[in-house]
Amino acid sequence: MIDTKVTIKLYELNELSSTARARAIEDHRLFLLGEMSPDDFISGDAEYDTAEELQKTYEAEYNHVAGEDEPVAESIESNEYLFFSNGELAHTVRYTGKHPLAGTTVFIFQGVTYEVAHEEA
Repeated sequence: MIDTKVTIKLYELNELSSTARARAIEDHRLFLLGEMSPDDFISGDAEYDTAEELQKTYEAEYNHVAGEDEPVAESIESNEYLFFSNGELAHTVRYTGKHPLAGTTVFIFQGVTYEVAHEEA
């Protein structure tokens, strides 16, 4: 076995170059748009939960996400996603809530899990 002692650097969105940031935002935009549906906008208010109103709200939000970087960047930042230097999403998991590992972020690379951050409660 050869231990290469390679360091893999992970970046937050605001640490990426403009090209990598654009890639990260566009990849996440495609993900968000692919997952979005009119049912996401059910409010529990019968007046607004008609098929017509849900479709109208869905189309407005779809167009907003499709045309603006800000909501996509906000989604990335609120989920605390990490990226490789080229803007490709890194496979990370951040444990929260009452999970036994809450406060821990791990990076999974080729089936091996590495702890990358731990916040004390």
